[in-house]
Amino acid sequence: MKALEINNLSFGYKDSGKLIVDDLSFDINKNEFVTIIAPSGTGKSTLFRLILGLLKPQKGNINILKDGNKNIIGYMPQKDSLMPWRNILDNTAVGLELNGYSKKEARKVAATYFEGFGLKGTEKYYPHELSGGMRQRASFLRAIVNNPSIILLDEPFSSLDALTRRKMQSWLLDLCQRQSNTVFMITHDIEEALLLSDRILICTELPYRNLKSIDVNIERPRNYETTLSSEFIELKRSILNVLDSLEENKGGYRMKKIKDYIFPLIFLIIIILAWEFIIPYFKVPNFILPRFSEIIKALVDQKDLIYKHSLITLGEALLGLIASVIIGISCALSIYLWRNVSKTLYPIIIFSQTIPTIALSPIMVMWFGYTIWSKVAVVILFCFFPIVISTLDGLNSVDRDLEDVLKALGGNRFQIFFKLHMNSVLPNFLSSFKIAATYSISGATIGEWLGAEKGLGIYIKRAAGMLQADSVFAGVLVLSFLGLILFSVGFLLEKILLKYRRGLKEDNHEIKKA
Repeated sequence: MKALEINNLSFGYKDSGKLIVDDLSFDINKNEFVTIIAPSGTGKSTLFRLILGLLKPQKGNINILKDGNKNIIGYMPQKDSLMPWRNILDNTAVGLELNGYSKKEARKVAATYFEGFGLKGTEKYYPHELSGGMRQRASFLRAIVNNPSIILLDEPFSSLDALTRRKMQSWLLDLCQRQSNTVFMITHDIEEALLLSDRILICTELPYRNLKSIDVNIERPRNYETTLSSEFIELKRSILNVLDSLEENKGGYRMKKIKDYIFPLIFLIIIILAWEFIIPYFKVPNFILPRFSEIIKALVDQKDLIYKHSLITLGEALLGLIASVIIGISCALSIYLWRNVSKTLYPIIIFSQTIPTIALSPIMVMWFGYTIWSKVAVVILFCFFPIVISTLDGLNSVDRDLEDVLKALGGNRFQIFFKLHMNSVLPNFLSSFKIAATYSISGATIGEWLGAEKGLGIYIKRAAGMLQADSVFAGVLVLSFLGLILFSVGFLLEKILLKYRRGLKEDNHEIKKA
């Protein structure tokens, strides 16, 4: 009986434009332990995500034996991924709770496994109080406590030290020999695969098309003495030979990126058409909501005037945004580097955000008059806070182990700051910059509403006073466009400065597209 069947499966991430899995087919029998071996970064974890239903295949299908179970798949990731706020018993019972058990019933069922898993006595402990090996046992128990049809193990012991990994391999080997489970495991460790598996699948071509299947016909029960046998060594040699011959299809298959844009474009066209034809149908007055064509006409008829006002607003927003970046980074660095400054400045910054910005804006006009600087000051009030907080979070999330490595290599504080801290903080800073960029247009507009002679804010205010709704919407449309331009600057900076993150996206953000 087949526990898992994969038929003509194809999948690729849109960002990379290449297929990872191309017309792949294989199956796993019930109560069989199968391991897949392939080099790092070739998409093994992606295959697991497809089986779990976290990603949607572009072609083919995946069939899993249901056995009457509601939760048919157990999953153990590379890290233990235990919830730090739950004790070990509650962590192992969470799958049962998600499938309809009360908390009391879930705890009772999960507790019956603890002795067999070597976890007896740890029920009330929290994850940080256990060793890495014990946390991995708890993670594995969480994966099987629902009695799944198949268990997926994604390099379950890769994060452990060599001695602990060997102990955990022995423990899993003993556990699998005592009870029948269907297991599909990813590993880079050939000896681990041979020791645990009934069958090994080896990737022979990239993208995944063909998997070479090798039966591990070594008698059970097995132990580490098995690794010294001639049969074991010969199987290991044959697997290494297959891996050495692995070839990648460099060209791959370029997926059409037009699909990324066609649906948003169609949706936008539908909205515009609905806007255009529903308004006259319901006889909505023009001064309340004009048709889209009337807004475009107002935009064209007053293009010179709108252009002049747009330059003023954009200039105010840019000056305020640049000042916000300088002030925000300076505040974040001061708070991070000097403890006394942190105790004084941080509460003031937080307090400043409890006062509505719109309430402070008139004060800026009182201080700076109707000059450009009152608008710049309002923009700063809008923009500097997200930059301060995100930059500070980035500085506090620096990899301390990497910092220790650079210190050990002889780096001084100045060198480490520029080589490590500045690069580590960039993702946080650029995310806050994109937020601040869009806020800057809003800040400039509000500043103009409160008092100005030029700018889109005053243009919209005057048009509203004369009930010229088409001109009001035309101004709003241009404001949105200006915000989009500034946001795009932040997006472009991310593309240029964070090139290394493009590869990471394949493993992370595509999960949400399930």
